[in-house]
Amino acid sequence: MNSYILALGSNIDREANISNAQLILKKELKGINFSRIIQSKAVGNGIGIYANCLAQGKTMLTENELKIITKSTETICGNSKERREKGEVVIDIDIIAFNGEKRHKKDWERDYIQKLYKEI
Repeated sequence: MNSYILALGSNIDREANISNAQLILKKELKGINFSRIIQSKAVGNGIGIYANCLAQGKTMLTENELKIITKSTETICGNSKERREKGEVVIDIDIIAFNGEKRHKKDWERDYIQKLYKEI
């Protein structure tokens, strides 16, 4: 079994889009668990306030197969390159850890990731 941690974020209809993504991921990834949703200010060139949560679970999928599911979920939720270019992040789902190895190392420095990680 492979373990994973996902980070979810949205700055458009924040709570609704996080909840929608969670429902899709629950269907695709049995046994997935989510942290609570918290708000954060945008980082870098981001716009607005974001809703964020973490998810964790175990899967027989490879990391690449898991990434296909996360990117597919983003698309189903309405995420697009055009919306991103306008600063609209309907949903962003990143694999931030796989089998204990951290990915997106800068994300791990963010306060909201540290807070939520303690909860899962």
